[in-house]
Amino acid sequence: MKRHSLIFIVGLVVVSTAWTSRAQLAWQKDSLNPVLPATTGGANDPSANRNIYSPAVLWDSAEGWYKMWYASSSIYTGSKYCISYAISRDGSHWYQYANNPVLAPGTLPQSFDAVWMRVPSVVHVGDSYKMYYTGYDGNHQSIGLAESPDGIHWVKDPGNPILNLPGAGEPRVLNQDSLYLMIFCYVKDLYRAASRDGRAWEFDTSRAILQTDTVIPGPYLTTDGLARSDSLYYLLFGSGPGTPIRLAYSFDGWTWSKIHAPVIQSGGPSSPDYSMEFGSMILKNNMFEYWYSGYAEYLGQWQIFRATSPLASISDLTSVLTYRASTAAVSFNLDQNYPNPFNPSTTIKFELPTASHVTLKVCNALGQEVVTLVNENRPAGVYTVQFEAKGLASGVYFYRIQSGNLVETKKLILLK
Repeated sequence: MKRHSLIFIVGLVVVSTAWTSRAQLAWQKDSLNPVLPATTGGANDPSANRNIYSPAVLWDSAEGWYKMWYASSSIYTGSKYCISYAISRDGSHWYQYANNPVLAPGTLPQSFDAVWMRVPSVVHVGDSYKMYYTGYDGNHQSIGLAESPDGIHWVKDPGNPILNLPGAGEPRVLNQDSLYLMIFCYVKDLYRAASRDGRAWEFDTSRAILQTDTVIPGPYLTTDGLARSDSLYYLLFGSGPGTPIRLAYSFDGWTWSKIHAPVIQSGGPSSPDYSMEFGSMILKNNMFEYWYSGYAEYLGQWQIFRATSPLASISDLTSVLTYRASTAAVSFNLDQNYPNPFNPSTTIKFELPTASHVTLKVCNALGQEVVTLVNENRPAGVYTVQFEAKGLASGVYFYRIQSGNLVETKKLILLK
């Protein structure tokens, strides 16, 4: 049976103040913050972490544990950032692994992570954990990969750095529908990469998914959490020291829109989370849980904090977006689907300069209709449709849009 999903994104959407206010009120900081505090124990104490930074958290439903990997530095580790491990039953009370760190910087001077490693992102696929992390060699940072059968004993990939882009870092990775999605920082903006196996990545540095602008102050954007519900991707991001956390959303993982109003405010100069960055977000039981790095200027330390928000408060965003018209479309246009070739899903974007009845259909190489994606009256606007081709055979297909007397056809390739 053919599966397809239809979702409209409207360009240049202005999200209502009512929604952003609800989002701000919905996030609640944990009363036990910092949930993983820094310590100043003895030089031979593996838990004596002067700084605890950039958490990556997973929920293991089979074992009933939250699992966290985080960057830590202490005299014990030569003040280098290493990767340590902790577990929790409730997300607030954490137990650090006695033999931390579980992953250390490279020992050779030419190692891409010889100076430090931090900002891990961990996915659990089958019987293996994959950790993507930022390594620094003294000149530039890059993204590396390590794998583990249990989340504790790690082996670095011999092909590191796995993302061959000097200067890239701070990855946030999801694995869903046999596709790895990575959002990472490069220069001062955020970019997307995709992979089928978690090792060979495709990316385009000419196409930032989120960029700095005049509305959001700060010198650069940071990745602060990535999660997905059934219908939306959610990305939390910051814009430099002392700035609040904001939200971006996407229906397909490629086209993102920013909510300019902050969703989580940093504390004041005397607060233990005056600076907030590099966090990790999961969706569990219709609740977003978010762990983030907070810096206390009066302590000179990074620690880990937690905040939560109900899914319902963020899902209201879809009702604001669904049928809002756009002034961006000035001509009739059908874009090339992206990615192409694809498997199993791709995104098709089209523009309508005026309100009309529009159809968007996919046909096989013989001209036989495979599926109708759109068949309704639509206002002027810019739209995207996600086409899922599970159940279809590999090959060449064509998608055809018609709006009144205007018709356009393009080719797409399904490659399994």
